[in-house]
Amino acid sequence: MPFCDGLGLLKHVRTSTSGKYIPFFILSGNEESSVRIDCLEHGADDFITKPFNLRELQARVKAQLNTGVMPQTTGFS
Repeated sequence: MPFCDGLGLLKHVRTSTSGKYIPFFILSGNEESSVRIDCLEHGADDFITKPFNLRELQARVKAQLNTGVMPQTTGFS
């Protein structure tokens, strides 16, 4: 991303109140375990290295959405 890296965006999103409840997946070409661990420790829901299998990505997203971690009240009417 031209304006920041995935970890920077993750930190920004997770600091907002509503950002805590948005599933956040990192898709990266970086295979270093220290980077994966850092992203997961800062709140990434999953870290997937490129190239990735589209069906696996879809399954991971679906599994995350099925966990039902969203709060009951979102503030939307």
